[in-house]
Amino acid sequence: MPIQTFPHPFNLPLQGSVPASGNLTIQFGPPNNQIWTIEQITLKMLTAPVGATAEIHYMNAFVDVAPSARRASAAENPPIILQGGETASVVWENCTVGDIGEVLVIYRKDAY
Repeated sequence: MPIQTFPHPFNLPLQGSVPASGNLTIQFGPPNNQIWTIEQITLKMLTAPVGATAEIHYMNAFVDVAPSARRASAAENPPIILQGGETASVVWENCTVGDIGEVLVIYRKDAY
């Protein structure tokens, strides 16, 4: 089956609340019939305490650390490419229970 390429980027807004552990993971990835090329990941937790950290993971492996747990934007070079069933995530640690973490994923999509 041929691959269908979509000409414009897509936005995927996600959010979650920090549980009792103080750590929040927001995971994302394409359905089985798509490939996503991640162009940008923006993260925000404006109430993150001093000492909180945020990282980007690909298939549960560390990729990059955000310069701030409160607000950061990253465009990976080379880009993260996710095939159907693969996942990436933003992981905050040492946060306050109940704080809200937000992620905006900008990606290009191919379908097959």
